[in-house]
Amino acid sequence: MNNTETMAKSFIENFDQVKSKVLGHVCDGCPEDCELKRACNYGKELKIEKWDIQHAKMPSNIIWENQYNDTSSFLTMIRTGIINLIVLLISIFIATPTALLESFQKAKLV
Repeated sequence: MNNTETMAKSFIENFDQVKSKVLGHVCDGCPEDCELKRACNYGKELKIEKWDIQHAKMPSNIIWENQYNDTSSFLTMIRTGIINLIVLLISIFIATPTALLESFQKAKLV
């Protein structure tokens, strides 16, 4: 077993231990600084009782052709370009007045 497999196995075991400890903890009567009480609150909010951790699939079991669809790549590039252009324009319109005001204030024109 290599280092990555050992770490993955350790992570899964640790998660299962923490999950069972948090789900089995009764928070009534705990002090406010109780670490498990905070974990219980977050665990309920995140619904960790429904979480399931598994090893990732082997790369040989993934159909890599399905990951990249040539028919939609042109549309994806167009959409990405439009979104980036919009973000750039918004950034320019937000940053320019701020920079101008700062330079005016430094020059004591305002």
